[in-house]
Amino acid sequence: MHKPASFPTPLLLLPLLAALFLSACAKGPVPADPEAARRTWNAFASRQAPAPAPYRDTLSMRFGKEGDTRRVEALVWGNGASAIRLDVLAGVGATVAMIAQDGDTFLMYAPMQRKAFFHQGQDSPLFKIGVPLPVDLARLEALLQGRWQEVFGREFLRADAVPAGTAYDLAQGIGGRLVLTKDALPASWQNEDWTIAFDLDGQGLARRLDLASRRGDKGIVLVKEREAPGAPFARRQTALELPPGTQVLPIERFRR
Repeated sequence: MHKPASFPTPLLLLPLLAALFLSACAKGPVPADPEAARRTWNAFASRQAPAPAPYRDTLSMRFGKEGDTRRVEALVWGNGASAIRLDVLAGVGATVAMIAQDGDTFLMYAPMQRKAFFHQGQDSPLFKIGVPLPVDLARLEALLQGRWQEVFGREFLRADAVPAGTAYDLAQGIGGRLVLTKDALPASWQNEDWTIAFDLDGQGLARRLDLASRRGDKGIVLVKEREAPGAPFARRQTALELPPGTQVLPIERFRR
């Protein structure tokens, strides 16, 4: 007569389950093939947009928290150099903000308040005026124009194989982790606080950026129209001239 099979008691199973759990956690990222990862990265680098050229883009931007977002239109233009102009328009076509950035110098004029707000430094002031972006205006413009290396740098620290392609831990630029598809196109980027998902057009340029932060901030930047002016903008067209007597305050004093 066969004896009934004996099963381990729950207490005896605990060490086995703990070992299985620790083994699963220890697997971690799967390194990508070094040669394949370098080929993909080099192909991505070769997509770098040509020398900066005059541009004028019409954008639709939506920002806010989940279930509480607001949409604005924007016109951004420049010569692909450090000087950038951006006008933010309300739904009725009224200009609610006029922004100029040249290098680390940022100036915004709010017509409704008849005040200007000033910022200087490498950190992005956009979040302080209600535009939740993990990059400043210069890097946003570089993203939209396909000058990837100005944002992500020229080198990476390591590369891992992921379902979407290859994930690169960045050594330069804004840091974080950039995922490239098998076609060497940017699919997503993330750091400790932010994620960006890329939707590209037929030319490999960003058509839409979807942004999200750990704090619950949401953002969409949609390129509605791209223009390539035949001649560079004059300095007066990329500068922001303030009305006489305008009060200029630090950006920390801005209130929506």
